[in-house]
Amino acid sequence: KKASQKAQEGGTPIFIALRKYCHGVLTLLDPLKYRCKAALALLQHMKINTILFTSDNKNTAKTIAKDLSIDQYRAELLPTDKAREIDLLHTHGLTSAAVGNADNDLPMLHAADIGVYLNNDIQANVVTAADVIIPANSLYEVGEMISYCQYIMKKIHRSFLFSGLCLFFILVGILISPLYFAQAAFLPIAAAVLAGGLSFLQINFSHHSRKF
Repeated sequence: KKASQKAQEGGTPIFIALRKYCHGVLTLLDPLKYRCKAALALLQHMKINTILFTSDNKNTAKTIAKDLSIDQYRAELLPTDKAREIDLLHTHGLTSAAVGNADNDLPMLHAADIGVYLNNDIQANVVTAADVIIPANSLYEVGEMISYCQYIMKKIHRSFLFSGLCLFFILVGILISPLYFAQAAFLPIAAAVLAGGLSFLQINFSHHSRKF
C-alpha cells in the first residue's frame, strides 16, 4: 500500500525480495533542478507552450508536470519515441524547440526545428545533433537565451526601420535639391548607423538583467 502511494506521488518503488518474500521497499525520487519552476514561468510569460517528454512512468510524469504547472506530458518514451512526438507536432504545423541534457535526447534534438543541448559536458556527437549548445545545467539559461534573441530581433527590426527612413530622406533630398543634398547626405546616414549601434549596447530586460 505504501509503495503504491509513493508511486502515485511520483516516486519509483524498488522491492527488495529474497526467496519470494518482500523484505523492504526503496523509493527513488528525482527532485526538480534549481530554478526549474522559474524557468518554465519565464517561458509561459513569453507565451511559449511547453510539453514534458520523459521516460519515467505515467505517475511520475503526472506529478512532475503538476509541480511545474505543465498541462501536457508524454510518459514512458524511448529516445526514438520522443523524436516521433516532435514529428507529430510538425504534422500539425507547429514549430518546435526541444531541450535535452543527455545523449538519449539527441534524436529528439535532431528532429526538432531548434535543438538545444543543455549540459557542461559536450561530446562530438552533440555538435551534429543540436542547433544550440548551452554549457550550463540550469533550464533558466534557455529562457534567458530566448529573451536575449527576442531583444536582438527587435533591435534588428528597428535598424531596418531606420535604414528605410534614411533612404526615404535621401530620395526626397535628391528630388528637392541635388546640389545641397550632396554635401549633407552623409549626416542622416551617419546618425542612423550611430543610433543603431548604440541601441545594441543597451541590453536591459524589464524583468531581469544579465551579462552576455
